[in-house]
Amino acid sequence: MDDEINSWKSLYKLAEEDGRENSLLYSLWNVENRYEKPEITGSGSMKNIIRTEDTVSGRVIAKAVLKNPQDEQTVESFLREARITAMLQHPNIVPLYDIGLDDQGQPYFTMKLIKGLSLRDILDKLINKDPQTLKDYPLPKRIDILLKVCDALAYAHSRGIAHLDLKPDNITVSTFGDVVVCDWGLAAIIGHNDDMDVSLIESLDYFSKRYYTLSGEIKGTPGYMSPEQAKGGDAVKDERSDIFALGSILYELLSLENAIDGEDVKEIISKTLTGHYVKPSKKRPDLVIPESLEAICMKALRLHPQERYQSVEKIISDIDAYRNGFLTEAEEASFAKQLTLLYKRNKGICLLAIMLVSVIVIGSLVFIESLRKEKQLTTKALEKSETLLDMNKKISREASLSYRFKARTDYYRFLPSQAVEAYEAAHVLHGGDFRSYSYLAKSLCVQQRFSEAKEKLSRGHDLLVKKPEEFTVLTMQLYSDLVALNSHRILSVQELCPLVKKYLGTDRYMIFKSQVFTWAILNTERTAGNEIEEIEADLNWLLSQENKTPINGKLRGWYMGLKFDLSGHLQLHDIRSISQFTFTELNIRGCDVKEMALVKAFPRHPNMDSFQRVATLLLDEGQAVHKYAFTKTKLLRK
Repeated sequence: MDDEINSWKSLYKLAEEDGRENSLLYSLWNVENRYEKPEITGSGSMKNIIRTEDTVSGRVIAKAVLKNPQDEQTVESFLREARITAMLQHPNIVPLYDIGLDDQGQPYFTMKLIKGLSLRDILDKLINKDPQTLKDYPLPKRIDILLKVCDALAYAHSRGIAHLDLKPDNITVSTFGDVVVCDWGLAAIIGHNDDMDVSLIESLDYFSKRYYTLSGEIKGTPGYMSPEQAKGGDAVKDERSDIFALGSILYELLSLENAIDGEDVKEIISKTLTGHYVKPSKKRPDLVIPESLEAICMKALRLHPQERYQSVEKIISDIDAYRNGFLTEAEEASFAKQLTLLYKRNKGICLLAIMLVSVIVIGSLVFIESLRKEKQLTTKALEKSETLLDMNKKISREASLSYRFKARTDYYRFLPSQAVEAYEAAHVLHGGDFRSYSYLAKSLCVQQRFSEAKEKLSRGHDLLVKKPEEFTVLTMQLYSDLVALNSHRILSVQELCPLVKKYLGTDRYMIFKSQVFTWAILNTERTAGNEIEEIEADLNWLLSQENKTPINGKLRGWYMGLKFDLSGHLQLHDIRSISQFTFTELNIRGCDVKEMALVKAFPRHPNMDSFQRVATLLLDEGQAVHKYAFTKTKLLRK
């Protein structure tokens, strides 16, 4: 080590003797003040943001310093914000460069300097009808900004962190359109992630409880904070509190008005606690506000956390559904609404159908008039009308086939709700056959809608012109037993497994069985605080049944980032029953897994491969992976 230091000193002296004072090595050696040319660019209740030049890296950065560094709580909150920000590495979260103490022993941290406007500035300009801002930020562009904020929060929640002070002031839109979520000063630890340092989490969690729970103070911004935050005290605050803030921001993006307003803070908090919010369309009837986005907004703003979206991914999914012309989870599925959305998604086909019907009507009128003139013209008009009717039937049949293909894709991608919607749409357009009713029944059974599944399979059975296959008979018996067993609650995997194996014991039905088991495990009612442990127990029980040997895998993380460690189980041969689960990491090192693919031969559908939702697979060097399994997964061999 001393030799290396002397070597660097020699290089420095050589640069000095040769007059190369402008060399990078010489300039780094002679740094006296790392941060120069300070200029205050922003200020909050606790800290100042200073624009400064980092003489070491040669770039302009933002430096955060305390206004009052003498208060222990303030210092800990400041450093806690820095540590939490450092833990979050995402394109839509401001990156932190350094944390330290200056020459006076005062804490600071540095981060990327974002050149642009806060979302608050943009909204204020829109409210004041600034022409350029109105042009630059129409509603679709504003929704794009919200989606990027959602991406940042979804990532933070997957890391076990909730922001708890989300508002337009803490969202920056750069000159080039980048969206960054800032100011994590009130963030809370809501769950542990295995990638985090345990001692760091315990430290952050300690000060979170000491200063933000036991103090009983209200932490957050009135108008954006959730009811549970507005109550203060030890009310549970988690990712659903951030979802409330997202709803408030979406409200403002739609209406350019605050979701919750009042004469003073007391009135705003009172309205927050009682849930008295006027719909955006009623507050601003002069604006065109899409019903679907309004429904998403109002669901996110519901008073009780359990009635809101339970994850940010659900909001993203609903916004995508709105943009693609589908019904959102937040809306009531009326027939008129679904028909309207069907028209919007298939405007070309619908317009053609309307045009054809119009032509038929007009042709019929001409036909009636021509009866009085000439029989030959009547015959030609009738032939033309029949041709148009055939075309209309063909269009309906083609649209129905398109929906059936989408439904099959949704089924194999383990999206049972969407598969049901697509099959129902296909049947409305052009009726159904036994195959489509059979898959519709499967999708209903996966969701434990057993009575509906039995009715749909029976309807498909009536369409058969030959004796039904053994699978159809066995499935009908299975549905009948499940209907008798169901008592208006979610059946556990332990209750389902014996019946499913009784009727569908062969490998031919693995896709269906794995979906039934997965949906049951994910939707079984869990004990608060023990959700992951109970899911782990169910997974181990299921694998133990399939392999006829005790399995004790370890499940870590949270719903949005689960890791399942099955390493070291030499008797683990079959993992197909858990192939529909979403894992960020699955470890099968030291296992003798022989069965992992749901299909043996060439798949009849491109989405029939196994373990589509596993991000990373840990396995031994030389350990075989079936060509129809883990096709979208990163493989890490050791």
